[in-house]
Amino acid sequence: MARCKEYVIEITPIPWKRAGIRERVFYDKQTHEKLAFGLYLNKQHGNDPKFQNPLSVDITFYMPIPKSVNQRSKYRWHHSVPDIDNLSKFCLDAINNSGLIWTDDRQVSELTARKLYDQKPRTHLIIRELE
Repeated sequence: MARCKEYVIEITPIPWKRAGIRERVFYDKQTHEKLAFGLYLNKQHGNDPKFQNPLSVDITFYMPIPKSVNQRSKYRWHHSVPDIDNLSKFCLDAINNSGLIWTDDRQVSELTARKLYDQKPRTHLIIRELE
């Protein structure tokens, strides 16, 4: 039976940013954010082994509700910045950098992502091995 695991990262979703250049050397501007993301993963993953097979990743980004949006409205789809592709890139990079979940992000064969408004910003991940 294929393995499946859920993770909830209890911080506001973070979009990916390009590497910076300082004195002709590239550096990662998001080292601290990726470390924080990895700490949440580490706590939830425990001693489980890494996924080895092709994977399906389902990501739901729960974005903070801006003050300009009526809290009681049924408007739940987030449709402004940050872009969903940058949120997904950061998430996959952070998982890859943690070294806990999989060997390499090349294992991800299927990716589903969505952005929703919620009073409690977070990132919800479901990772499944494909058979």
